Amino acid sequence: MEVLNAFQLVRAQRLSQGYFHSDLSLLQQFPADYQFSHQTGPLGDSIFVEISAKLLPTLALPHDTVSCEVQLPPQYPLSPPVLLCHTPFLTPSIADGRDLIGEVLEGTWEKDKTVKAVVEAIPRFLVIFI
Repeated sequence: MEVLNAFQLVRAQRLSQGYFHSDLSLLQQFPADYQFSHQTGPLGDSIFVEISAKLLPTLALPHDTVSCEVQLPPQYPLSPPVLLCHTPFLTPSIADGRDLIGEVLEGTWEKDKTVKAVVEAIPRFLVIFI
């Protein structure tokens, strides 16, 4: 039974890499008000997103950008990404390490969703949440 679990993990990791590269190419379509960087770590890939405050004109932000991180686990897209906000600008702050993916997507994760859909939903979430 453990061999099957290990096999499933390797298969999920290969699937994840294919989706990850596809998602990276979709992020290139965003305007210059979005900046992206990428890091691979032992727990999967992370995409760092900087969103210009110009895209959030109704918010009184103390910073020029809002920084978020989309963490992709090895089982992505079968498992949902984790979405973290790193810019403290609220009281209480949403930059407290909690996963915001459910709130940003307004529902549960489905494997056909993409990182692009997550990134597109962040500004809408911030305007509604604040």
